[in-house]
Amino acid sequence: MTVQLVTPRPFAVAALSALLLGCSPSPGKPPAAPGQAAAAPAPNWVQATPEALQGAQLDARVRAFYEARAWRPAWTAQSAAQLQTAVKDLPRHGVDPARLTADIAVEDTTAREIALTQTALAYGDILAHGLINPATVFEIFALKRNTFSVDATLSVALDKRRLADWLASLPPQDEEYVALSETYLRMLEQAKLAQPLAIATGKAIKPGQTDPRIPQIVQALIDGGYLLAPPPPDPAAPVTALPPLYGENLVEAVKLFQNRQGINADGVLGAGTIAVMNAGPADRARQIALNLESRRWLNHAPPETRIDVNTAASTLSYFRDNALVEIRRVITGKRATPTPNLESSFDDLVVNPPWNVPAGIAAKEILPKGAGYLAANDMYVTGGRLVQRPGPKSALGRVKFNMEDPYAIYLHDTPSKAAFQANERHLSHGCVRVDDALGFARLLAGEHGKTADFEAKLAREATATVPLGAALPVRVFYHTAFLDPAGVIAYRPDVYGWDEKLASALEMALPMKREVAPATATDVGP
Repeated sequence: MTVQLVTPRPFAVAALSALLLGCSPSPGKPPAAPGQAAAAPAPNWVQATPEALQGAQLDARVRAFYEARAWRPAWTAQSAAQLQTAVKDLPRHGVDPARLTADIAVEDTTAREIALTQTALAYGDILAHGLINPATVFEIFALKRNTFSVDATLSVALDKRRLADWLASLPPQDEEYVALSETYLRMLEQAKLAQPLAIATGKAIKPGQTDPRIPQIVQALIDGGYLLAPPPPDPAAPVTALPPLYGENLVEAVKLFQNRQGINADGVLGAGTIAVMNAGPADRARQIALNLESRRWLNHAPPETRIDVNTAASTLSYFRDNALVEIRRVITGKRATPTPNLESSFDDLVVNPPWNVPAGIAAKEILPKGAGYLAANDMYVTGGRLVQRPGPKSALGRVKFNMEDPYAIYLHDTPSKAAFQANERHLSHGCVRVDDALGFARLLAGEHGKTADFEAKLAREATATVPLGAALPVRVFYHTAFLDPAGVIAYRPDVYGWDEKLASALEMALPMKREVAPATATDVGP
């Protein structure tokens, strides 16, 4: 038996437009939340019989669902209405309801029962686990997934008449996911309005120069809240036709814009900065939809004490008991050597670490420079392996946070401190360099009662480990839209091209390209 979801045509088209184009016509009154009352169902509701269900043609998953229930029907008029309301509310998650293809409005009692179950299972999969398996998109995806059992919990929720609570519990419950969802809906609404003309690309505008595009740039900064609108002109004042100048106040507003957008804040209005200024609400909606999907992949209840590294933003966030302790800048992999999505942990600090240079880096970037370079950088070859001694020139700096993963990715210090001042910090070979890594190591050592041990071993300048006595989980992920500490959704360019790859897998319109000048590496660290 084949079942298809019947959705009122205008709604289906609107939702599909929202997903593919980043805009939708006015939805009128918003649908009720899953826990709210829905439209009253037809009064002549009749449940399917166990015999009819057992004799129906079912796919393996639905058959297992009903076998576990001893073929008892699951749905009532009330629960069916609650599911219908939840399906209509899927766009707030950046999901087109047309992805659910079972016809929950079919008149046949048995077919309707089966279609409701198919729809609820698919709905649960989407919000609890995501539309797709990220392992099918990314070469490496080693983050822990959400382990919520959709099938077993759905059956319990239906029996206990708690379906509305079950539906509401499926997506991530954290503040960031909620903020992304709300911003997504707001961007869709804004996309319906007339949009300003795009600022033309052209020669970069430098401070002190004049350019006819300046008035548009000023308006874009005013609209974004980076610049105060000027007072209205005095009608009695003489009109002077001055060329539009890129003056000091405007330069500071542009630098503020660049800082918040993850662009190197040089104050130059180049093609990259102009492209980001031209990003409209439809572009932002697409970017947020992709990031809502990436949040659904993750464990919805991560470790309460953990380190989160966002490689798109090149930042490290340290949480203790689910409270944000601090955020640090980090340096992450460049586009050619991206830092993979992974989850690991470390339980000790390695002080004064040597660097065992990976064979690829040694062969391509170091050994061709000759013996003089090796000697000047405290490097030597032993057992066919290139090693850099501990010390002030070590690419790992004074401390290493030795994560246990099969990809040789870890957090570490670096002697190249200046690179942390740039906003574009994708320049490593894949490992994560931590700003003021010594200060971060001291914080962790102090929290675990290891300060004296850490300082003593650090001072000896020989390689040693400081056991922390407990493993500290680390999650490394790629999120190009996120909630910043000020409570505002921030955006970053798709440096690795992974948003574009995900959009293709989801058959969505591709997100806006934000070309960013690549960071320039000044060393050969990991």
